[in-house]
Amino acid sequence: MAVRLSVIMIHTPPAGSGKQPLAESIVGELIGLPGIDLTLIGPLQSLAESSTDRLSLDAISGDVATLDWQTPEQSLSDLSTIGFQGSRALHTNDPQPPENGANTPRRIYAFDLNQFSDASTLVSALVQLRDHRQVKTISMSLAPPRQRPTAAKPMTNPMTKPAAATPIASPTSKTAEVPETPRKSELIDLDELLDQLDQLDP
Repeated sequence: MAVRLSVIMIHTPPAGSGKQPLAESIVGELIGLPGIDLTLIGPLQSLAESSTDRLSLDAISGDVATLDWQTPEQSLSDLSTIGFQGSRALHTNDPQPPENGANTPRRIYAFDLNQFSDASTLVSALVQLRDHRQVKTISMSLAPPRQRPTAAKPMTNPMTKPAAATPIASPTSKTAEVPETPRKSELIDLDELLDQLDQLDP
């Protein structure tokens, strides 16, 4: 996700009259620049508590970059006076900011407009700051799925002989039953039987 950079341009009168075109050029290049939210306010010393500029400042949360014709020390002092607290943070054009003692999570990147002779140099510095503050994504590789443990084979006693497999007869392979042939001695002579019955009659 991209991080937007709030930029506050303070309309403190520049030291020389020739600086006004530079301020106008800076505003023209920053308006509509992707990832940059520009807010224009009047001199901090004259901001009324109920003014639109003061309400605009109160609506800004998070880190900001300030553009002012005053020194960073003076800009942060004026912001602190009206209740806009923050810690001075280092950047390319302010590589070694002194400790200002503000114990707030907001960082203020202070730019002294007197250090710039053209708008493109300042805009490049702000774009560099914006890009530096982008949220970096880290690709994480997922661990391979764990294999399920295989069922342990039952242990067998090496001294025991395996039982012989009992053959199972297939239901389709029945042996045809052959009737047993009677023995000769078991055959009965019918004629002889009739003669014996006749002899029994009185």
